[in-house]
Formats: sequence, C-alpha cells, structure tokens
Amino acid sequence: MEYEIEIEGISPLIWNKPDTKENMKRALTKSDREQAETRAYRTEDGNLALLNAWIKSCICNYYVDTAPNKMKNIYKNEIFPRVNISPLLIDIGETDFDIRKQPILIKQSGRVANIEFPAQPIRNEWSGKFILETTMDMLADDVKKLVEKAGKYNGLGSNRINGYGRFKVTSFKRLD
Repeated sequence: MEYEIEIEGISPLIWNKPDTKENMKRALTKSDREQAETRAYRTEDGNLALLNAWIKSCICNYYVDTAPNKMKNIYKNEIFPRVNISPLLIDIGETDFDIRKQPILIKQSGRVANIEFPAQPIRNEWSGKFILETTMDMLADDVKKLVEKAGKYNGLGSNRINGYGRFKVTSFKRLD
C-alpha cells in the first residue's frame, strides 16, 4: 500500500547533520550562521529538508515502543523492512532558519565541563509531504493513527527527547 501524507510541525524542528569531531571543532571558528548551515539538510534547489530516515525511524520506533513486553524484537523485525519513505529529502518549502546555540554541560570525574557545540538550525513552523509505502497488513485508518501517534509522541530531528520535532498529519491519501 502507498499513502501520500502531509505533516505540519506542532513544535520547533532542529537539524543536526552528523559530522566528524575535527569538522565540528573547525566549525566553531565560523559564524553562528555558517555553523548552523553545515548542520542543515537541503534539497538541490536550496530548500530545507527533512530526511526520510527520520520519518521512517519515528514511525517504526513508535510501533516498536508500543509492543507488549518481550515482543519488541518481533515488532522491530516486522516493521523496519516493510516500511519505506520517499523521497530521500522531503522539501519543507523554506530556505531560512533561526539559530539555536546551546552549550552542553557534561559531568566527568567530579568536574563539570562546558562543551560548546556548533550552532544548529531551528524552525518553529515547518511542514512536508512524503510517500509512505508499506507491505504491512494494516488498514489505512491504522496506518494513519500510527503516523499521527508517532508524530505526537516521537517527533523528528534533534532533541526529540525534549519535545522538539513533533508533528500532526494534515492530509492522508491512499494511492493504490
């Protein structure tokens, strides 16, 4: 089954494209805007983008999280190979972002170290449209509820544990 799904952010979204330690150190010598730019995903035409793996992980992890005790591995092996999201980069139709700069405090050997990380791009308003393809034996309403709950409780992007990247489903259409 294939579904065209549109989502809209209900909390700010933070990008945090992975990088090497050396590049992160080098980035700290640049302006906050340049630092944040290196952390963003962009489409070929320069728009900010969501990574399809974020959406797949959000949905699949929520499904696994709701599994009964001692069934998580079964649920994980059931859903991950049977869900695909396209395209690779989901265009949010925007090019600009605000900057989030937050040092991280790390306690180590009784001392507290203030570690500075490169600035991150953040947007308060965002949305995107993607195709979800699945071979799972689920009714369309159940797929929609799964995506809605994954967006409400798991979210996308960086710092999801603190409530960033949450979304709601604004359109859900079965394609086949």
